[in-house]
Amino acid sequence: MNWNQIVNEIGPPPLKYFCGSFDRTRARDAVQETLTRLVSHCEGGRYQPARGPISSYAFGLAHFVRLEMLREKQYVELNEDSLNSAESAAVGQHQSLRQAVDRLEEPQRQIVLLMLDQDMGYAEISRLLQIPVNTVKSHIHRAKLILREFLTNRGEGHGQQRQ
Repeated sequence: MNWNQIVNEIGPPPLKYFCGSFDRTRARDAVQETLTRLVSHCEGGRYQPARGPISSYAFGLAHFVRLEMLREKQYVELNEDSLNSAESAAVGQHQSLRQAVDRLEEPQRQIVLLMLDQDMGYAEISRLLQIPVNTVKSHIHRAKLILREFLTNRGEGHGQQRQ
């Protein structure tokens, strides 16, 4: 697989994934980093086709790139001052949801992000993560309860809800 093929076939889903967390420029940088790592892993023998499709491997790399970028705080915040009040409220709601999702524990966070950013259904997530569909549904149900509590109380008592 050559670089152009990788960019055209594997690049769009990670771009959509990163656009949920970063501005467009930063999302493109994240995709480039993900695809560069993918090529490196393929050439270095770290990717093993027998363990799953290359697109799943690429998503795993994208997930780690996103976490690294969030930890390093190398992303650009949206400038709410330049938005009108309706846009500003929508951005605020979106950021609140993203903050709430980022507080979920794995694998709930990963599953919710696959649903939101990749538009994946239960069966697709089940295949990708190699877990039963009912387990995916259980994680989504628990995540919804936690997100509802967090967003209702804006984070107050969030940790108390989990048991």
